[in-house]
Amino acid sequence: MSTNAELEARIENDEQNLNQFFLLIMGAVVMLMQAGFAFLEAGSVRAKNVVNILFKNVLDCFIGAVVYWAFGFAFAYGDVSSDHPSAAANRFIGFKYFFSIDVDEMPEFYASWFFQFVFAATAATIVSGAVAERCQFGAYIIYSTFITGFIYPVVTHWTWSGTGWLQNQLLESMHRHAYDADGSAIVHCTGGIAAFMGAWVIGPRIGRFDKNDNIIAGHSTPFAALGAFILFLGFLAFNGGSELAIVGGDHAIVVAAAFVNTIIGGSAGAIFAVTITYVISWIKREPCYWSLLVIINGGLAGMVAMCAGCNVLHQGAAFGIGAMGGISLLIFS
Repeated sequence: MSTNAELEARIENDEQNLNQFFLLIMGAVVMLMQAGFAFLEAGSVRAKNVVNILFKNVLDCFIGAVVYWAFGFAFAYGDVSSDHPSAAANRFIGFKYFFSIDVDEMPEFYASWFFQFVFAATAATIVSGAVAERCQFGAYIIYSTFITGFIYPVVTHWTWSGTGWLQNQLLESMHRHAYDADGSAIVHCTGGIAAFMGAWVIGPRIGRFDKNDNIIAGHSTPFAALGAFILFLGFLAFNGGSELAIVGGDHAIVVAAAFVNTIIGGSAGAIFAVTITYVISWIKREPCYWSLLVIINGGLAGMVAMCAGCNVLHQGAAFGIGAMGGISLLIFS
């Protein structure tokens, strides 16, 4: 007959296994966002550039996996004990677990590595759409390696590692630490800044801003719509999975709240973006039409805005923040 201690140990072990399984499933769904970005970007570019854009998205995954295994995870989560001689430097960057060395002391390493890798891949692939049709392949490979292996992991360490300078025990005791539940800044802002700088340095596509102000149309609206639906699904796992657990405490409630707020925020962003676009065209006496791409991008903007705190927000706040995301899209695009 099992003792109470043995039963408690079994229950604890089962909880850990279920939570790691939850993390793997959520990570697999988040990885589908790579397909979503690929379809969205392929549908938004001209037919002659489709293979190029797909090639970049596929390589983002493969290069990112190797680089994140070798360096990225170590820079992000390679924490050392407080009595280590270099513990002070650990506030800026991690320096442990390179090439998966010493991971035996971290039982949850494999599930954690996979989930964090797909986040890193998401940050990297954001740039491919911003520099579509005008970026040299070699330059993109160098960028993808650098952001996945160094830039994104360092930013992650600052905020999510628990020892970074933006979130540590001292700042938490003062209630002044940074809070980014699901990566609105860590993932999307990092990738967005890299995308902005890339587009700014390379410049617009040839013919995009000539005297006739041509709009270069994509070749496949169905591809773009399919990519959008995959991304919407991926965002649910992206935000819900960031709870990192489903068993024990109120984890299940928090995950469900994140799902609901993500949907509400994305819906508000899409509705506000397309409605304001239509109204502005009507005021200017221009041809009025409902733009599918504006709906897609507005929905994505709303969901990105949700990533910062969808696990703690009321649904009304989620609606308002999502709406601001859709409006911001129109202001800055």
